Amino acid sequence: ARQTLEWEPSDLKDDPLVSAMLDYGKLMSKSTALQRNKVDLKMGDFDGAPWLPPSFYSKGSGIMPDQMAQAMFDAGLLPDAYTDTLW
Repeated sequence: ARQTLEWEPSDLKDDPLVSAMLDYGKLMSKSTALQRNKVDLKMGDFDGAPWLPPSFYSKGSGIMPDQMAQAMFDAGLLPDAYTDTLW
């Protein structure tokens, strides 16, 4: 059975944060980050991450969540640069 989402992915198309994130680049998936030894699970970059459509992630590369959070903060779209705020 299909999982019920709190929102539909199509609802995100006009969201300014989502738009800016996709303009900046696609995220690195947790599995890619683990394969490339780019993440320390104790740091919590992926803690609290919601389900995102696969199109939000880059195959084999991408931007780490902490870098994306910093970029969105620098762009004035987040009140701080914490990954918890990004998610």
